[in-house]
Amino acid sequence: MSELPPASREFAITIYPRMMRQTLLENPASLVWELLYEIYDDDHDQLRHRFRTLREERSTSDGYRLLCLHSLSKEISADAGRMKAIKKATDELLKLRHRLQSPRTRMRDRPSVAEAVDKILAARGLSDILVVEILAEEEVKLKQATPGRRTKETQYTREVRLRFDLTWKVDADALARVRRADGVFPRPS
Repeated sequence: MSELPPASREFAITIYPRMMRQTLLENPASLVWELLYEIYDDDHDQLRHRFRTLREERSTSDGYRLLCLHSLSKEISADAGRMKAIKKATDELLKLRHRLQSPRTRMRDRPSVAEAVDKILAARGLSDILVVEILAEEEVKLKQATPGRRTKETQYTREVRLRFDLTWKVDADALARVRRADGVFPRPS
């Protein structure tokens, strides 16, 4: 950051937090937060906003002081956005499941199903949080070996097709790990 001119350092700060947040929250139990201030609504009974900072000072690899802030409103909005993304992803997975169960589905192999699932999860950024399992089922169909009317002596051939189904669940540990980073934004100064 020192090689940037002073006017453009503000832009570099907006890029920094993602890298720093991951290293900062590797051991969140050891972090001690100090309250800066709280804002209550007009009736003084419900907390609207809270800012906290880390008690201990940290520094970047460049030698700049790192001020770590935690915002309650940012935490709430990040969690709400994630829950909305999970809802949309599960809706899309449900639509994919219906497509897989339709009689004329074109997804007959596991790689195409896995690619569709990965596309849904990547679009919402939930690859770590939603765990999707692809189940393969064999569909057996008996077909006449020769054309014509069926009789007692009619021979049948057995056709086996693979059909796929999906199950998914939210990984609670991964969700808790991601939630620890909500509302935290490090600022080099």
